[in-house]
Amino acid sequence: AVTPATSDIGIGRTVTLTPTLQIDPGLPTTLSWRSSATAVATVSQTGVVTGVALGTVQITAVATADTTLRAAVTVNVVP
Repeated sequence: AVTPATSDIGIGRTVTLTPTLQIDPGLPTTLSWRSSATAVATVSQTGVVTGVALGTVQITAVATADTTLRAAVTVNVVP
């Protein structure tokens, strides 16, 4: 899971997403982050989303040990 589930941010503003990962003991708990539209918002590998242009984007966290474990949130970049 990733929280918050939905965020509104301005252009040039940021929001930090917080992941919760439940995975088998002994497997790495690292994640990769993906933006569905980097022209609207980018995401760092620590989960910090930055608004780039007006629009809506899906930000997805994917477990590196098991790529079927993923969660997405919606970020709206607003004026």
